[in-house]
Amino acid sequence: MSSEEVVVFPGETAQLVGSLHTPETAKTTCGVLLAVGGPQTRTGSHRQFVLLARYLADNGVPVFRFDYTGMGDSEGEKTEFLQACPDLAKAIDVFLSKEGVDSVCFWGLCDAVSLGLMYLSVTRDQRIHRFIAANPWVRQTHTEAQAYLKSYYIQRLLNKELWLKIMKLQFDFAGSFSSLLASVKKALIRPSANKPAVNGKSDKISDDGMTTVWPEFNENNYVNAMLAGVNLLGNNFHLVLSGNDLTADEFKILLKSDRLWAEAIKEKEGDWFVIDDATHTFSSREWRDALARRTLDLCLPG
Repeated sequence: MSSEEVVVFPGETAQLVGSLHTPETAKTTCGVLLAVGGPQTRTGSHRQFVLLARYLADNGVPVFRFDYTGMGDSEGEKTEFLQACPDLAKAIDVFLSKEGVDSVCFWGLCDAVSLGLMYLSVTRDQRIHRFIAANPWVRQTHTEAQAYLKSYYIQRLLNKELWLKIMKLQFDFAGSFSSLLASVKKALIRPSANKPAVNGKSDKISDDGMTTVWPEFNENNYVNAMLAGVNLLGNNFHLVLSGNDLTADEFKILLKSDRLWAEAIKEKEGDWFVIDDATHTFSSREWRDALARRTLDLCLPG
């Protein structure tokens, strides 16, 4: 059995709370850092993280999961993932200060994936030896619109109630056509392939290789920063995708619409792990267990 310990540590602007899961007998010194993205309740995806951490620790893998500023039990005002890199840096330092942990496997879901890759793009932190990305968040205007067109409108056409409304002349043709046209226009937008990873600011790195001044990440540059992080990881970047998830669909759309992303991911395509029919947060026991087994296999190869 593993043990659990609450760890309180200073973040960039507030006290942060994490949970350290320590195996009774560790089988690796590469611990899993589990970043929680977005507001969490104590059910749903948050519970998924607890169960995953316990499963890994019970099987010999040290785990540290934490909430960045304003999330979960951590103090402070709500922070978007775009501003959370300093907190991630603190969490990595805390985890690596624990006995028996000398490197990190970063595990993220949704915008926590974005956070981890943004952090890597700036720090090039070589202490991160492996990266597991579950349903990466890469939302841009065109990917959101294309995914919406694919999922919402196709499902609507197959909806019996829609056709009943049409036959009863109760359907708003003008409003629906206007909405469809707006979505199509957004879907046709193509972002510049050469946008800088940071918005006009240079990265200032200290002599020890760690970042002292963070760039201003925003919705226009974070996806390019993520790509830089992917390229730094090489074969140590591992994808997990849900089969029934709008966020995963948007990621696939990005690969089709962005040549640089397509090239970066193409060589890793054989390493994709897709859980058919799974929702965004792997909300059934079957999907959750498949995700946990895949994670353990990556943490303890061979």
